[in-house]
Amino acid sequence: MEYLIKSNPKLYKMYLCKERLRLIFKQDSYRLAVLALGRWLLWTRRFGEPEFIALAEKITRNKKYILATLKHGLSTGKLEATNNIIGTIIRRSFGFRNVDNLIALIFIRTSEFLHLMDEHFFYYYNTPSKTMDIIFSI
Repeated sequence: MEYLIKSNPKLYKMYLCKERLRLIFKQDSYRLAVLALGRWLLWTRRFGEPEFIALAEKITRNKKYILATLKHGLSTGKLEATNNIIGTIIRRSFGFRNVDNLIALIFIRTSEFLHLMDEHFFYYYNTPSKTMDIIFSI
């Protein structure tokens, strides 16, 4: 890290800017997160890097949604991931003869529950390290 500070101070400031933004969401309380976000916006505008200034403007435009996320701790990450999985399955499933096969594949891929299909039980383990684990039992 010391090498980065000495060799490219601008890149180091960019790294600090990114890390400070990330730490806003790690704050213990909503009040501290709001204060950290305000400090980050001021610091970023003073920093003067065009990419981060554009990011600060986008964050300012969407500040009420970001504050709601900080206050309630809710995220749409799981929903967006599921939508991405379904979109990928739909792109890969062209040529299915009926929509029931597509729906079955979506259930298998996105569900963590036991499904009864064609007299077999399918169980899907939803782990980030494995794309799809299916255990067949008759």
